[in-house]
Amino acid sequence: MFSLGAVLLHIGGEIPGASVAQAASEAATEKHSASQTPTEVRRLIREARYAEAESVTRELLSKVDAKLGPYSEKAGELVPLLAEILVRSGQTEGSEWRDLVERQAAIWQKTTRVNPPWPVYLLLLRWADLLMETGDYARARALFERARETIQNTHYPNEHSLVVSFARLLLITGDYDEAQQLLDRSSATERPRSGAICKR
Repeated sequence: MFSLGAVLLHIGGEIPGASVAQAASEAATEKHSASQTPTEVRRLIREARYAEAESVTRELLSKVDAKLGPYSEKAGELVPLLAEILVRSGQTEGSEWRDLVERQAAIWQKTTRVNPPWPVYLLLLRWADLLMETGDYARARALFERARETIQNTHYPNEHSLVVSFARLLLITGDYDEAQQLLDRSSATERPRSGAICKR
Protein backbone atom coordinates (compact mmCIF):
# COMPACT_ATOMS: atom_id res chain seq x y z
CA MET A 1 0.00 0.00 0.00
CA PHE A 2 1.31 3.42 -0.96
CA SER A 3 1.09 6.27 1.47
CA LEU A 4 -0.37 9.59 0.36
CA GLY A 5 3.05 11.16 0.76
CA ALA A 6 4.67 8.57 -1.48
CA VAL A 7 2.05 9.12 -4.17
CA LEU A 8 2.48 12.89 -4.08
CA LEU A 9 6.25 12.61 -4.30
CA HIS A 10 5.95 10.10 -7.15
CA ILE A 11 3.85 12.49 -9.27
CA GLY A 12 6.07 15.45 -8.49
CA GLY A 13 3.89 16.98 -5.83
CA GLU A 14 4.76 18.06 -2.32
CA ILE A 15 3.59 16.86 1.01
CA PRO A 16 1.10 19.51 2.18
CA GLY A 17 2.46 19.55 5.73
CA ALA A 18 6.01 20.08 4.55
CA SER A 19 4.88 22.81 2.18
CA VAL A 20 3.09 24.68 4.96
CA ALA A 21 6.10 24.35 7.25
CA GLN A 22 8.44 25.63 4.54
CA ALA A 23 6.15 28.57 3.77
CA ALA A 24 5.95 29.42 7.45
CA SER A 25 9.75 29.28 7.76
CA GLU A 26 10.22 31.53 4.74
CA ALA A 27 7.65 33.98 6.07
CA ALA A 28 9.41 34.08 9.43
CA THR A 29 12.74 34.72 7.71
CA GLU A 30 11.27 37.54 5.65
CA LYS A 31 9.65 39.06 8.74
CA HIS A 32 12.96 38.89 10.62
CA SER A 33 14.80 40.55 7.75
CA ALA A 34 12.14 43.23 7.43
CA SER A 35 12.46 44.00 11.13
CA GLN A 36 16.21 44.48 10.84
CA THR A 37 16.35 47.98 9.42
CA PRO A 38 17.47 51.35 10.80
CA THR A 39 13.85 52.47 10.61
CA GLU A 40 12.79 49.61 12.85
CA VAL A 41 15.64 50.38 15.25
CA ARG A 42 14.46 53.98 15.51
CA ARG A 43 10.94 52.73 16.29
CA LEU A 44 12.29 50.50 19.06
CA ILE A 45 14.23 53.44 20.48
CA ARG A 46 11.10 55.62 20.48
CA GLU A 47 9.29 52.87 22.36
CA ALA A 48 12.19 52.62 24.85
CA ARG A 49 12.80 48.98 23.88
CA TYR A 50 16.54 49.45 24.14
CA ALA A 51 17.59 45.82 24.58
CA GLU A 52 15.83 44.81 21.36
CA ALA A 53 17.12 47.87 19.54
CA GLU A 54 20.67 47.12 20.65
CA SER A 55 20.45 43.49 19.55
CA VAL A 56 19.13 44.38 16.08
CA THR A 57 21.64 47.21 15.61
CA ARG A 58 24.61 45.09 16.61
CA GLU A 59 23.55 42.34 14.21
CA LEU A 60 23.08 44.82 11.36
CA LEU A 61 26.39 46.54 12.08
CA SER A 62 28.23 43.24 12.20
CA LYS A 63 26.92 42.35 8.73
CA VAL A 64 27.72 45.78 7.31
CA ASP A 65 31.24 45.77 8.75
CA ALA A 66 31.92 42.33 7.29
CA LYS A 67 30.62 43.32 3.85
CA LEU A 68 31.58 46.99 3.47
CA GLY A 69 34.11 47.69 6.21
CA PRO A 70 33.86 49.71 9.43
CA TYR A 71 33.93 53.17 7.81
CA SER A 72 31.28 52.84 5.10
CA GLU A 73 28.29 55.16 4.69
CA LYS A 74 26.03 52.31 5.76
CA ALA A 75 28.04 51.90 8.95
CA GLY A 76 27.69 55.64 9.42
CA GLU A 77 23.93 55.16 9.60
CA LEU A 78 24.14 52.45 12.26
CA VAL A 79 26.98 53.61 14.52
CA PRO A 80 25.12 56.69 15.83
CA LEU A 81 22.04 54.55 16.46
CA LEU A 82 24.05 52.17 18.62
CA ALA A 83 25.69 55.09 20.41
CA GLU A 84 22.28 56.61 21.13
CA ILE A 85 20.98 53.30 22.46
CA LEU A 86 23.94 53.04 24.83
CA VAL A 87 23.30 56.56 26.09
CA ARG A 88 19.58 56.06 26.59
CA SER A 89 20.12 52.73 28.35
CA GLY A 90 22.81 54.17 30.63
CA GLN A 91 25.74 52.28 29.09
CA THR A 92 28.30 55.06 28.81
CA GLU A 93 30.64 53.94 31.58
CA GLY A 94 33.00 51.91 29.40
CA SER A 95 35.07 52.83 26.39
CA GLU A 96 32.71 51.44 23.74
CA TRP A 97 30.50 54.51 23.62
CA ARG A 98 33.47 56.86 23.26
CA ASP A 99 34.91 54.58 20.56
CA LEU A 100 31.62 54.78 18.66
CA VAL A 101 31.67 58.58 18.77
CA GLU A 102 35.24 58.65 17.44
CA ARG A 103 34.36 56.09 14.79
CA GLN A 104 31.40 58.14 13.63
CA ALA A 105 33.60 61.21 13.36
CA ALA A 106 36.04 59.24 11.19
CA ILE A 107 33.20 57.98 9.00
CA TRP A 108 31.83 61.48 8.64
CA GLN A 109 35.23 62.85 7.70
CA LYS A 110 35.74 60.12 5.12
CA THR A 111 32.29 60.23 3.52
CA THR A 112 31.75 64.01 3.52
CA ARG A 113 35.37 65.10 2.98
CA VAL A 114 35.03 67.59 5.84
CA ASN A 115 38.26 68.40 7.60
CA PRO A 116 38.54 67.93 11.36
CA PRO A 117 37.87 69.14 13.96
CA TRP A 118 34.35 70.07 12.88
CA PRO A 119 32.92 66.54 12.53
CA VAL A 120 34.19 65.64 15.99
CA TYR A 121 32.80 68.90 17.38
CA LEU A 122 29.33 68.35 15.94
CA LEU A 123 29.18 64.80 17.25
CA LEU A 124 30.35 65.81 20.71
CA LEU A 125 27.71 68.53 20.75
CA ARG A 126 25.00 66.12 19.67
CA TRP A 127 25.89 63.53 22.30
CA ALA A 128 26.25 66.16 25.01
CA ASP A 129 22.71 67.32 24.25
CA LEU A 130 21.48 63.74 24.43
CA LEU A 131 23.23 63.11 27.74
CA MET A 132 21.70 66.29 29.12
CA GLU A 133 18.29 65.12 27.94
CA THR A 134 18.71 61.84 29.83
CA GLY A 135 19.82 63.66 32.99
CA ASP A 136 23.48 62.63 32.86
CA TYR A 137 24.70 66.17 33.54
CA ALA A 138 28.25 65.31 34.57
CA ARG A 139 29.05 63.50 31.32
CA ALA A 140 27.17 66.10 29.30
CA ARG A 141 29.33 68.83 30.82
CA ALA A 142 32.50 66.85 30.05
CA LEU A 143 31.47 66.57 26.40
CA PHE A 144 30.50 70.24 26.13
CA GLU A 145 33.90 71.20 27.49
CA ARG A 146 35.62 68.80 25.11
CA ALA A 147 33.60 70.20 22.20
CA ARG A 148 34.68 73.72 23.17
CA GLU A 149 38.33 72.63 23.30
CA THR A 150 37.98 70.97 19.89
CA ILE A 151 37.18 74.25 18.13
CA GLN A 152 39.32 76.49 20.30
CA ASN A 153 41.27 79.06 18.25
CA THR A 154 39.12 78.35 15.18
CA HIS A 155 36.36 80.39 13.58
CA TYR A 156 33.69 77.78 13.48
CA PRO A 157 30.30 79.37 12.61
CA ASN A 158 28.16 77.00 14.70
CA GLU A 159 29.74 77.85 18.06
CA HIS A 160 26.52 79.57 19.11
CA SER A 161 24.81 76.18 19.42
CA LEU A 162 27.46 75.08 21.92
CA VAL A 163 27.12 78.23 23.98
CA VAL A 164 23.32 78.00 24.19
CA SER A 165 23.28 74.29 25.09
CA PHE A 166 26.15 74.55 27.56
CA ALA A 167 24.60 77.59 29.24
CA ARG A 168 21.31 75.73 29.54
CA LEU A 169 23.09 72.84 31.26
CA LEU A 170 24.81 75.23 33.67
CA LEU A 171 21.46 76.78 34.55
CA ILE A 172 19.93 73.35 35.16
CA THR A 173 22.78 72.44 37.51
CA GLY A 174 22.58 75.79 39.32
CA ASP A 175 25.87 77.22 38.03
CA TYR A 176 24.32 80.61 37.27
CA ASP A 177 27.51 82.69 37.46
CA GLU A 178 29.37 80.37 35.11
CA ALA A 179 26.45 80.39 32.67
CA GLN A 180 26.47 84.21 32.66
CA GLN A 181 30.22 84.31 32.13
CA LEU A 182 29.91 81.90 29.21
CA LEU A 183 27.21 84.04 27.59
CA ASP A 184 29.18 87.25 28.21
CA ARG A 185 32.33 85.80 26.61
CA SER A 186 30.33 84.63 23.63
CA SER A 187 28.73 88.07 23.20
CA ALA A 188 32.11 89.76 23.39
CA THR A 189 33.45 87.44 20.72
CA GLU A 190 30.50 87.98 18.42
CA ARG A 191 30.43 91.79 18.56
CA PRO A 192 33.61 92.42 16.51
CA ARG A 193 32.39 90.00 13.84
CA SER A 194 28.99 91.73 13.71
CA GLY A 195 30.68 95.12 13.52
CA ALA A 196 32.92 93.95 10.70
CA ILE A 197 29.89 92.76 8.78
CA CYS A 198 28.08 96.08 9.25
CA LYS A 199 31.02 98.07 7.87
CA ARG A 200 30.94 96.27 4.54
